[in-house]
Amino acid sequence: MRHVFTAIAASVLLVTLTACNPFTDPYEDQQRDGGITPAAAESALLSIEGISAAEYGTYDWYSPGEGGLFSASGMDVVLTVTVDPEFSVEDHAAFFEHLAATAWSVNDHYPKGAVVIQLLGGEDVNYDWLSVAQQVFPTLTRFGNATSAGYDDEDAEWYRGGRLLTVGANAYGELFGRWPSEPVDPPSGLLDHEPFTPILEPAIVDLRLTITDRADEDESCYYLSFVRSGQSVTYSGEVTAVLRSASGNELQTEVIATHASYKFFCFDSDALPKNASVDVATGEDADHEFTMVTESLTAD
Repeated sequence: MRHVFTAIAASVLLVTLTACNPFTDPYEDQQRDGGITPAAAESALLSIEGISAAEYGTYDWYSPGEGGLFSASGMDVVLTVTVDPEFSVEDHAAFFEHLAATAWSVNDHYPKGAVVIQLLGGEDVNYDWLSVAQQVFPTLTRFGNATSAGYDDEDAEWYRGGRLLTVGANAYGELFGRWPSEPVDPPSGLLDHEPFTPILEPAIVDLRLTITDRADEDESCYYLSFVRSGQSVTYSGEVTAVLRSASGNELQTEVIATHASYKFFCFDSDALPKNASVDVATGEDADHEFTMVTESLTAD
């Protein structure tokens, strides 16, 4: 399974001309002074109250290109951080930036590709990390929870689940300067000694009301469509839709059954009420919690 989080920048591969083959971009490790060891970085993170585990690793990747042309290889960085269930992230931007700065300060193998912060706990899986990443890396245009390094996340040896905050190593260099950067002390107030509050997804999204003709049946219809949302599970409750005239009178009421995601309100072609609207309301899902939706729509 390749996650597509919801997204600021997966890794960008820069083609470098080489003497032997101008159409390849092989990885070359770089030995540099400065920075800290992986063990020192892990120890520093574990000193923060509320972080229960920290693991730094580097993982090589290879992209074969096409027909031997434009092949590339590199080294991804993965920093896995686990937050104790009794704690939650309080200052999201400062927390993300500190983890990113720590990852960039580790003097191990030269990063080329993606830097992945793998976050387990601390926040609901549906939290909007996109906005946070835009604060930390304001020059980026894309964000995701999947790398472009040539493997699927769950097949990677480092994959533990949770939320993946993936940004290209080039963007890290723009923000923190030359690798490895010097380590920084954590600011106060990163974590709160309270469990995070679950974020409920809306039961349905992308609601639309349009007018369409059924020429074969000589009918004109108001057509209601929507998407049953859910990251890991899909809303499976009922959706009630009430078609109302322009003056607010009830014309038709339909209960849209489990798993269906549309409804036609049809009339003879010459009898379609003008300027009608539809009131939509979701019900309970027997197995999972969602934010209930009530909305009134007019035709596009």
